Amino acid sequence: VINYITRQPSSQTQAKLSTGFGTNGYLRSSLSVGGPTPLGDGKKLSYLVDAVWYEQDHGERQQSLRRYSLAPVLRWTPFEDTSITLRATKQHDDYISNGGLLLLPSKSEIRTSTSTPRLPHWAVELGRDYNIHSPSSWVDVDANILEVEIKQRLGQSFDLRANLSSHRRPRSSIREGGSNFLDTGVNVAVPNLPENLAPGSPDSLSGRAPAYDPIARTGWRTISIIPDDRVERRRNLQVDLVGRLSTGSLDHTLLVGVERNLENRSTQGHSWFKVVNNRIVGLGTFTYAPFDPASAAGKDLWVELNQPALADLPISSLGNTFTNNSSIYSSLTTKFMQERGLVLIGGRYDAVKGGTSSLPVDRITGALGTAVENQGNVSRFTPQAGISFRIAEPITGYVMVSESVNPRIAFQPLRTLTVEERVINAYTNAGVTMPDLDTLPWGELLAPEYGTSLEFGFKWELFERRLQGTVAVFDIERRNVRTNVEGSPLADAGVNFRDIMGQTRAHGIDLDVAFSPTRNLQIVGGMLFNETEVLFSNAKDDIGKRIGNAPKWSGNLTSRYSVSSGALKGAAFGASFNYVGARRESDGNARWAELWQRYDVFASYQRKFGDYPVTFAVNVKNLFDSTFRVDRDTFAAGREFRFTTTFHLK
Repeated sequence: VINYITRQPSSQTQAKLSTGFGTNGYLRSSLSVGGPTPLGDGKKLSYLVDAVWYEQDHGERQQSLRRYSLAPVLRWTPFEDTSITLRATKQHDDYISNGGLLLLPSKSEIRTSTSTPRLPHWAVELGRDYNIHSPSSWVDVDANILEVEIKQRLGQSFDLRANLSSHRRPRSSIREGGSNFLDTGVNVAVPNLPENLAPGSPDSLSGRAPAYDPIARTGWRTISIIPDDRVERRRNLQVDLVGRLSTGSLDHTLLVGVERNLENRSTQGHSWFKVVNNRIVGLGTFTYAPFDPASAAGKDLWVELNQPALADLPISSLGNTFTNNSSIYSSLTTKFMQERGLVLIGGRYDAVKGGTSSLPVDRITGALGTAVENQGNVSRFTPQAGISFRIAEPITGYVMVSESVNPRIAFQPLRTLTVEERVINAYTNAGVTMPDLDTLPWGELLAPEYGTSLEFGFKWELFERRLQGTVAVFDIERRNVRTNVEGSPLADAGVNFRDIMGQTRAHGIDLDVAFSPTRNLQIVGGMLFNETEVLFSNAKDDIGKRIGNAPKWSGNLTSRYSVSSGALKGAAFGASFNYVGARRESDGNARWAELWQRYDVFASYQRKFGDYPVTFAVNVKNLFDSTFRVDRDTFAAGREFRFTTTFHLK
């Protein structure tokens, strides 16, 4: 669980300016100003404004990012027991798509083998700095958030909180699709290029694709251009009532709340093509040799010179998905034996309605087709209960059982002419008898995913709280887990037919420790042993295997020493270590991602210039310049240096 706590306006005037620079084009500047307003009674009206500008080239996951954000907060306390807070956020991200690894050819013996499950089936020889996307590929994301929160104390025993928020997130992009080397002998024809090809555009490779050979550095890849344009919206209303009651020697805290969440995503498909003799001729394709720098540069140049503006591309489809979730939840917490013990009983009821709609568009004439839509609803009650008891003054034991549900509506794909064509082509290419299309589960509502969990453990505070920690044993099962269809041409059709994978399990031990042997030295760390297993799956070969992207071992350790006296007073030094064990890839194949470990170091120094504190800091990420994958298709950044100066102006 990650708990986000928003920054609040202060009752005192504050201002902070921070600026930083580093390797890989890292630049970051931020300004934070806040305090009581000069209007009326400053104690009743306060504000906070945070502004950030951020740049980095080829950072984590080879991503180049430009970001600016502005986040004002205004809080009004007209009465002692009443507060009204208005928050807003405007953030714009402009980045080049990431993607640093190429898959081996689909028919590669290594890729299809199940006898070497720990061998990464990737063409890693290109190196971690390689990006399969052209520099002219782009993604623009806007985040616009408006939130109103009201808090009201009702007497001495009850607190009321209401929160209303609205999120709007437009996202548009033009990126390259596909990451496979071509299979040996694939016949690659010259693409149908536009007549007005930009001067200087290179030729696409054509002929029979050579064998992939990392030693001889041979192999071809064909890319296509994927335009994407969508708008995501979310509106949420949440109202909580918290009461504190006592009955005899028992103290109770009662929480009752309701929530209404509305989510909608509208998509607008685009195509890059031309029409010849009333027929669509596909464009946006280019075949090149990734191992050949000249060929790869030629591909990038071709995309840069000929890529049209997104607004100029014809619309090929219109789609919409929505989810409406209404829920009510309650919990009762009771303390007993002079607060030595605590019992929690609670639950949540979710009623979810959702649907999808698709409106095909004639790509030649632009005429709208007949809308295809589907709707469904599910509901579920998920209980929870727990107890904790202070066994001895510094040690507390606890047990917690609960259920969870993923409040999403999902369907099998809608039946459209385009989807039918893909299914037919997949069976034809595979040379397999075509099923009766009427028997496929078009648009069927998929059962919701839900889970059950049991956790028990101990918390301790020893040596006058200098050593604190938690050890937890957990067992979690998920049911109705969805995955793409495997083992049939439907898996290759690219239309998202899904199986209910069935049941998965994760159980293990989680350890977290914080140790302060002296006032100036802090050491915090954690370790996770996580044994996972697919208990049931329609893909029979998956049964008994580990869940994808779930390492058995992972951990972290951070230490920090601050100097409180002498010539170096105000200085601090530290280091951190992160470890992630080998993990099975999430796409159902036999591939495994290798284990990785990373070391970071940092130092800071604070002193006053007059009445103004100034902090100087240096961070070195990935100290030993390790090469490892942070996810299934991208490397972590290499060694990075960052220098930051922060001025406290008020």
